[in-house]
Amino acid sequence: MLAWAGTQNLETPLQLALFDAYFGEAKNPADPAVLREKAIKVGLDGDTAEAIARSDQYAEEVRAAEQRFMEAGVNAVPGLILDGRYLISGAQPADVLVDALRQVAEENAGR
Repeated sequence: MLAWAGTQNLETPLQLALFDAYFGEAKNPADPAVLREKAIKVGLDGDTAEAIARSDQYAEEVRAAEQRFMEAGVNAVPGLILDGRYLISGAQPADVLVDALRQVAEENAGR
């Protein structure tokens, strides 16, 4: 579902809606009815959303993305990849993230 939402530039809004469904509403974000409801909420077509949720239409793309993340060393959630090169694995204090972002910005400024 998120792969399809990405093709509509709505992946992040759908992620946030599903996050809220799980943590805020105690709903199962894997339930096709919940996926349909949240898809509609963010502006996606409900019928298409439910059909995609019940299919394996995006399975190849999802497995390819999983493989890329595994190859990048992601083995914890959250996992943050900066500039396609640097992995910050697991929850980190804010100062660690700020330092990493500054370092990447400085490197990119020198290019």
